Amino acid sequence: MLSCIGEAPVNTLDSGVPTDAVIAQSILDETSREVQSRGWWFNTMKGLSMVRQASGKIAVPPSYVTIDHAEMDIVKRGGFVYDLAENTDVFEKDIEDVEAIILGGGLGTRFGQPMADRIGTAMRPYLFQPDKAPPVVTAALGDKGGAIGATLLVGARR
Repeated sequence: MLSCIGEAPVNTLDSGVPTDAVIAQSILDETSREVQSRGWWFNTMKGLSMVRQASGKIAVPPSYVTIDHAEMDIVKRGGFVYDLAENTDVFEKDIEDVEAIILGGGLGTRFGQPMADRIGTAMRPYLFQPDKAPPVVTAALGDKGGAIGATLLVGARR
């Protein structure tokens, strides 16, 4: 991106970088989010189980951009699953076979699997069925997973 405007490449974005590099990073992040929000093979998970909490609500992880179900009209609202047909966010049973578009990157990849394991352990007491706890893992492709996937899509079209 920087070479298109005559700037030299940068090796780090930590400190003392040209303003153009910071702007390019911001554009890349915004474009990555836009591309990932569409839902592609590299960031769509199917067949997910979403487990109720003791309150009957089903929490949606922050990395889930959208959720979908073949038989239910559900959306992500306020960090929880919301049933549009029934106008409620309280469920009588867990929801199986959910499809979610996952937004990669963020702190989870920076802190790695040890932090993911700690989060998994910390959330268990709050789950309605701790024996059905979902796995907590870091994004396999790191912060730029969406950008890598988008690049692969563009390359595959040529």
